[in-house]
Amino acid sequence: MAVQAAQLSAGVGTTIYDLGRIASLWVSAFEILAHPRTDKSGLRYVYPLFDRVCYFNREIGRRRYTAYMNQKKPWPHRSFSCWLYGELYQARNDFLHGNPITVKSLYPKGSKVSLFWAAPALYRLALTGLLELSVAGKYPKVGSAPAIAEYANTRMLFMEPQSIIERALLKMRQ
Repeated sequence: MAVQAAQLSAGVGTTIYDLGRIASLWVSAFEILAHPRTDKSGLRYVYPLFDRVCYFNREIGRRRYTAYMNQKKPWPHRSFSCWLYGELYQARNDFLHGNPITVKSLYPKGSKVSLFWAAPALYRLALTGLLELSVAGKYPKVGSAPAIAEYANTRMLFMEPQSIIERALLKMRQ
């Protein structure tokens, strides 16, 4: 499903409905990734994937955003990535359920960047949470140069793509 969602519509004939279809495929990919196999998948299984991510940027991981839940309010405060996914989920619902849509349907409040472009970055974070990827181990003892070098290398290999994803999501806030 993620592979299909990642295949961008090309050409001058691309419409908002093409983008809505792709947003719908992304939400399906998230729900498949988070599916518990014993219950229906949905927001309550996707959000915990984001909660398990070790964020380097505090603004992304801080639980200060009111993330959409398809239940009565008050909705819980969650990370920025959960909030963004909730926005994508609502846009998908508008497209699939025949609700009135505009170009603004794919733009979170105050953002100049479409949710359409955030979906792949969010998916990468969901995979990070599912696979429980993080920088392994504690900093080695002083005086162990090979162990320190190995730790630094492992940390850089994890941090570089993770920080790129986090910076991309922060662009959604501007």
